[in-house]
Amino acid sequence: MIDSTTLTYELFHDLREDGNPEFEGGDSGTLYLATDKSGKKYIIKHTFMMDAANEFIGSWLARQIGILAPKVQLLTPHKKFKSKFAVAIEYLDLSPLSAGQYDWFEMAPIFILGNLINSEDGIQAQGLNGHICNYDFAESFSINAMELFYKASKLEPSILTNYLANSLRSFTASLDFLDFDYTHYAEKYGLNPEEFNKRAVAAARKILDIPDEEFTVLYDELAEIYPTEIVQYYANCISAIKEKVSEI
Repeated sequence: MIDSTTLTYELFHDLREDGNPEFEGGDSGTLYLATDKSGKKYIIKHTFMMDAANEFIGSWLARQIGILAPKVQLLTPHKKFKSKFAVAIEYLDLSPLSAGQYDWFEMAPIFILGNLINSEDGIQAQGLNGHICNYDFAESFSINAMELFYKASKLEPSILTNYLANSLRSFTASLDFLDFDYTHYAEKYGLNPEEFNKRAVAAARKILDIPDEEFTVLYDELAEIYPTEIVQYYANCISAIKEKVSEI
Protein backbone atom coordinates (compact mmCIF):
# COMPACT_ATOMS: atom_id res chain seq x y z
CA MET A 1 0.00 0.00 0.00
CA ILE A 2 1.19 3.49 -0.86
CA ASP A 3 0.97 6.41 1.55
CA SER A 4 -1.16 8.82 -0.48
CA THR A 5 0.45 11.88 1.17
CA THR A 6 3.79 11.03 -0.48
CA LEU A 7 2.39 11.69 -3.96
CA THR A 8 1.74 14.91 -5.85
CA TYR A 9 -1.44 15.13 -7.92
CA GLU A 10 -2.73 16.70 -11.12
CA LEU A 11 -5.83 15.98 -13.15
CA PHE A 12 -5.32 13.17 -15.65
CA HIS A 13 -5.89 13.93 -19.32
CA ASP A 14 -6.25 10.94 -21.62
CA LEU A 15 -4.25 11.75 -24.74
CA ARG A 16 -6.49 9.44 -26.76
CA GLU A 17 -9.13 12.17 -26.59
CA ASP A 18 -6.97 14.60 -28.57
CA GLY A 19 -8.12 14.92 -32.15
CA ASN A 20 -10.64 12.11 -31.71
CA PRO A 21 -14.09 13.50 -30.81
CA GLU A 22 -15.60 10.01 -30.97
CA PHE A 23 -13.30 8.60 -28.28
CA GLU A 24 -15.09 7.63 -25.08
CA GLY A 25 -13.03 7.12 -21.95
CA GLY A 26 -13.89 4.77 -19.10
CA ASP A 27 -16.55 5.58 -16.54
CA SER A 28 -14.31 5.82 -13.48
CA GLY A 29 -15.03 9.41 -12.51
CA THR A 30 -12.33 12.06 -12.19
CA LEU A 31 -8.84 10.59 -12.45
CA TYR A 32 -5.55 11.96 -11.15
CA LEU A 33 -2.06 11.55 -12.50
CA ALA A 34 0.15 11.20 -9.43
CA THR A 35 3.93 11.31 -9.14
CA ASP A 36 6.05 9.93 -6.32
CA LYS A 37 9.36 11.35 -5.08
CA SER A 38 11.34 9.20 -7.53
CA GLY A 39 9.35 10.53 -10.50
CA LYS A 40 7.30 7.36 -11.01
CA LYS A 41 3.78 8.11 -12.21
CA TYR A 42 0.43 6.51 -11.43
CA ILE A 43 -3.17 6.87 -12.57
CA ILE A 44 -5.36 7.29 -9.50
CA LYS A 45 -8.92 5.94 -9.35
CA HIS A 46 -10.79 7.11 -6.28
CA THR A 47 -14.43 7.81 -7.10
CA PHE A 48 -16.17 4.44 -6.94
CA MET A 49 -15.86 2.01 -4.08
CA MET A 50 -15.04 -1.19 -5.96
CA ASP A 51 -12.69 0.20 -8.63
CA ALA A 52 -9.74 -0.08 -6.23
CA ALA A 53 -10.32 -3.71 -5.23
CA ASN A 54 -11.16 -4.86 -8.75
CA GLU A 55 -8.08 -3.18 -10.24
CA PHE A 56 -5.87 -4.46 -7.44
CA ILE A 57 -6.95 -8.09 -7.69
CA GLY A 58 -7.45 -8.17 -11.46
CA SER A 59 -3.98 -6.85 -12.19
CA TRP A 60 -2.42 -9.12 -9.57
CA LEU A 61 -4.03 -12.20 -11.12
CA ALA A 62 -2.98 -11.08 -14.61
CA ARG A 63 0.67 -10.84 -13.65
CA GLN A 64 0.51 -14.14 -11.76
CA ILE A 65 -0.49 -16.00 -14.91
CA GLY A 66 2.02 -14.32 -17.19
CA ILE A 67 0.03 -11.42 -18.62
CA LEU A 68 1.77 -8.09 -19.08
CA ALA A 69 -0.22 -5.69 -16.90
CA PRO A 70 0.44 -2.53 -14.87
CA LYS A 71 1.31 -2.99 -11.22
CA VAL A 72 -1.53 -1.78 -9.03
CA GLN A 73 -1.28 -0.68 -5.40
CA LEU A 74 -3.90 0.40 -2.90
CA LEU A 75 -3.70 3.88 -1.41
CA THR A 76 -4.28 5.23 2.06
CA PRO A 77 -7.21 7.72 2.21
CA HIS A 78 -6.59 11.33 1.15
CA LYS A 79 -8.66 14.51 1.33
CA LYS A 80 -8.47 14.79 -2.47
CA PHE A 81 -10.22 11.46 -2.98
CA LYS A 82 -13.99 11.17 -3.37
CA SER A 83 -14.01 7.91 -1.43
CA LYS A 84 -11.69 6.22 1.04
CA PHE A 85 -11.15 3.43 -1.48
CA ALA A 86 -8.42 4.48 -3.90
CA VAL A 87 -5.85 2.76 -6.07
CA ALA A 88 -2.61 3.73 -7.83
CA ILE A 89 -2.17 2.14 -11.25
CA GLU A 90 1.31 2.15 -12.74
CA TYR A 91 1.31 4.65 -15.61
CA LEU A 92 2.53 3.02 -18.81
CA ASP A 93 3.21 4.56 -22.23
CA LEU A 94 0.86 2.34 -24.20
CA SER A 95 0.24 2.37 -27.95
CA PRO A 96 -2.66 1.11 -30.11
CA LEU A 97 -2.48 -2.48 -31.29
CA SER A 98 -1.95 -3.02 -35.00
CA ALA A 99 -1.79 -6.14 -37.12
CA GLY A 100 1.62 -7.58 -37.85
CA GLN A 101 3.43 -6.02 -34.89
CA TYR A 102 2.41 -8.33 -32.07
CA ASP A 103 2.21 -11.99 -31.16
CA TRP A 104 -1.55 -12.39 -31.05
CA PHE A 105 -1.21 -15.61 -29.09
CA GLU A 106 -0.55 -13.26 -26.15
CA MET A 107 -4.28 -12.55 -26.20
CA ALA A 108 -5.06 -16.13 -25.13
CA PRO A 109 -4.42 -15.65 -21.39
CA ILE A 110 -5.97 -12.18 -21.57
CA PHE A 111 -9.25 -13.58 -22.91
CA ILE A 112 -9.49 -16.37 -20.38
CA LEU A 113 -8.72 -14.07 -17.45
CA GLY A 114 -11.41 -11.64 -18.62
CA ASN A 115 -13.87 -14.53 -18.64
CA LEU A 116 -12.80 -15.85 -15.23
CA ILE A 117 -13.18 -12.50 -13.45
CA ASN A 118 -16.35 -11.69 -15.41
CA SER A 119 -14.99 -8.49 -16.90
CA GLU A 120 -18.08 -6.51 -17.91
CA ASP A 121 -16.20 -3.77 -19.77
CA GLY A 122 -14.71 -5.98 -22.45
CA ILE A 123 -11.01 -6.65 -22.96
CA GLN A 124 -8.79 -3.59 -22.62
CA ALA A 125 -5.39 -4.12 -24.25
CA GLN A 126 -2.72 -2.04 -25.98
CA GLY A 127 0.89 -2.42 -26.99
CA LEU A 128 3.90 -1.98 -24.73
CA ASN A 129 7.50 -2.66 -25.78
CA GLY A 130 6.43 -5.08 -28.50
CA HIS A 131 4.02 -7.02 -26.31
CA ILE A 132 0.31 -6.86 -25.54
CA CYS A 133 -0.56 -5.22 -22.22
CA ASN A 134 -3.86 -5.90 -20.45
CA TYR A 135 -5.31 -3.17 -18.22
CA ASP A 136 -8.50 -1.77 -16.69
CA PHE A 137 -10.10 -4.43 -14.50
CA ALA A 138 -12.48 -2.01 -12.74
CA GLU A 139 -15.75 -3.59 -13.86
CA SER A 140 -15.25 -7.17 -12.75
CA PHE A 141 -16.31 -9.75 -10.17
CA SER A 142 -20.06 -8.97 -10.48
CA ILE A 143 -19.85 -6.39 -7.72
CA ASN A 144 -20.00 -2.98 -9.35
CA ALA A 145 -23.31 -1.92 -7.78
CA MET A 146 -21.78 -2.12 -4.30
CA GLU A 147 -21.91 1.60 -3.47
CA LEU A 148 -25.61 1.89 -2.72
CA PHE A 149 -25.83 -1.35 -0.75
CA TYR A 150 -22.77 -0.51 1.34
CA LYS A 151 -24.24 2.84 2.36
CA ALA A 152 -27.61 1.28 3.14
CA SER A 153 -25.93 -1.36 5.32
CA LYS A 154 -25.02 1.38 7.77
CA LEU A 155 -28.69 1.35 8.72
CA GLU A 156 -29.27 -2.38 8.27
CA PRO A 157 -26.18 -4.68 8.13
CA SER A 158 -28.10 -7.53 6.51
CA ILE A 159 -28.44 -5.46 3.34
CA LEU A 160 -24.72 -5.86 2.65
CA THR A 161 -24.73 -9.55 3.54
CA ASN A 162 -27.64 -10.28 1.23
CA TYR A 163 -26.16 -8.23 -1.60
CA LEU A 164 -22.84 -10.07 -1.40
CA ALA A 165 -24.59 -13.44 -1.35
CA ASN A 166 -26.58 -12.53 -4.47
CA SER A 167 -23.46 -11.16 -6.18
CA LEU A 168 -21.57 -14.36 -5.47
CA ARG A 169 -24.39 -16.41 -6.98
CA SER A 170 -24.26 -14.19 -10.06
CA PHE A 171 -20.49 -14.54 -10.29
CA THR A 172 -20.47 -18.32 -9.96
CA ALA A 173 -23.28 -18.53 -12.52
CA SER A 174 -21.12 -16.60 -14.98
CA LEU A 175 -18.42 -19.24 -14.51
CA ASP A 176 -20.89 -22.07 -15.08
CA PHE A 177 -21.56 -20.92 -18.65
CA LEU A 178 -17.93 -20.55 -19.76
CA ASP A 179 -16.54 -22.94 -22.37
CA PHE A 180 -13.17 -21.24 -23.07
CA ASP A 181 -13.42 -21.70 -26.82
CA TYR A 182 -11.75 -18.82 -28.67
CA THR A 183 -11.76 -20.41 -32.12
CA HIS A 184 -13.49 -17.45 -33.76
CA TYR A 185 -10.89 -14.98 -32.49
CA ALA A 186 -7.95 -17.23 -33.38
CA GLU A 187 -9.19 -17.73 -36.93
CA LYS A 188 -9.72 -13.99 -37.32
CA TYR A 189 -5.98 -13.47 -36.87
CA GLY A 190 -4.90 -16.56 -38.77
CA LEU A 191 -3.89 -18.43 -35.62
CA ASN A 192 -4.23 -22.13 -34.90
CA PRO A 193 -7.42 -22.35 -32.77
CA GLU A 194 -6.33 -25.50 -30.96
CA GLU A 195 -3.02 -23.90 -29.96
CA PHE A 196 -4.74 -20.66 -28.95
CA ASN A 197 -7.23 -22.46 -26.69
CA LYS A 198 -4.43 -24.61 -25.27
CA ARG A 199 -2.43 -21.53 -24.30
CA ALA A 200 -5.48 -19.93 -22.70
CA VAL A 201 -6.15 -22.95 -20.52
CA ALA A 202 -2.46 -23.34 -19.62
CA ALA A 203 -2.39 -19.73 -18.42
CA ALA A 204 -5.54 -20.17 -16.34
CA ARG A 205 -4.16 -23.28 -14.69
CA LYS A 206 -1.29 -21.21 -13.30
CA ILE A 207 -3.81 -19.86 -10.81
CA LEU A 208 -3.84 -23.30 -9.19
CA ASP A 209 -0.09 -23.02 -8.61
CA ILE A 210 -0.30 -19.80 -6.59
CA PRO A 211 0.53 -20.64 -2.93
CA ASP A 212 -2.23 -20.05 -0.39
CA GLU A 213 0.17 -17.79 1.50
CA GLU A 214 0.28 -15.35 -1.42
CA PHE A 215 -3.51 -15.13 -1.50
CA THR A 216 -3.46 -14.49 2.25
CA VAL A 217 -1.10 -11.54 1.77
CA LEU A 218 -3.39 -10.21 -0.97
CA TYR A 219 -6.49 -10.42 1.23
CA ASP A 220 -4.70 -8.93 4.25
CA GLU A 221 -3.78 -5.85 2.25
CA LEU A 222 -7.31 -5.55 0.93
CA ALA A 223 -8.56 -5.72 4.52
CA GLU A 224 -6.62 -2.57 5.38
CA ILE A 225 -9.30 -0.46 3.67
CA TYR A 226 -12.25 -2.81 2.98
CA PRO A 227 -14.72 -4.43 5.41
CA THR A 228 -14.18 -8.10 6.24
CA GLU A 229 -17.34 -9.13 4.39
CA ILE A 230 -16.07 -7.68 1.13
CA VAL A 231 -12.63 -9.23 1.51
CA GLN A 232 -14.31 -12.59 2.08
CA TYR A 233 -16.38 -12.03 -1.04
CA TYR A 234 -13.23 -11.82 -3.14
CA ALA A 235 -11.80 -14.88 -1.42
CA ASN A 236 -15.00 -16.74 -2.34
CA CYS A 237 -14.72 -15.56 -5.96
CA ILE A 238 -11.14 -16.78 -6.16
CA SER A 239 -12.18 -20.14 -4.73
CA ALA A 240 -14.90 -20.39 -7.39
CA ILE A 241 -12.37 -19.52 -10.11
CA LYS A 242 -9.95 -22.17 -8.87
CA GLU A 243 -12.71 -24.77 -8.83
CA LYS A 244 -13.71 -23.87 -12.40
CA VAL A 245 -10.12 -23.96 -13.65
CA SER A 246 -9.50 -27.35 -11.99
CA GLU A 247 -12.34 -28.77 -14.11
CA ILE A 248 -10.90 -27.66 -17.46
